[in-house]
Amino acid sequence: LGCERLFELDFIIECVSTPDAAERAKRIDHMVDCYDRCQLLLKYSTQYVEQIAHSLEQQKEKQNRIGLGSSGVGVLSGVLGIAAAATILTPAGPPLLIASLFFGGGATAVQTGSEAYNYFSEPNKLADRIIALHGMVLSILRVTS
Repeated sequence: LGCERLFELDFIIECVSTPDAAERAKRIDHMVDCYDRCQLLLKYSTQYVEQIAHSLEQQKEKQNRIGLGSSGVGVLSGVLGIAAAATILTPAGPPLLIASLFFGGGATAVQTGSEAYNYFSEPNKLADRIIALHGMVLSILRVTS
């Protein structure tokens, strides 16, 4: 029995309604153990919820600024690309095309790096873990109420 199955309502009902009394007791003990662990972890995590929320808000503000800057650089890249296409046969055309590619690639790289950093950041992991624990507790309590 893994804790991940506790999210499934059918599994919990199956555990409670197992005909064999010894197996039912074993499964219910496991569910109670998981519930106790989740409850302890949630109680411990509540002292950090405000700090996590503040950190997530700061990350979102930073992400919005980076996204706005990357979008601006993307627009500049597009304008340079149009100018390069219009002047491709002149001496100014190829440098404009290279600049367009440079700005477009740079903006994409910065935005992708920022997204990857935010995805793997510690506040996001903690928030996801707290939400998963809360969901597990609610799944177990749904059957008992």
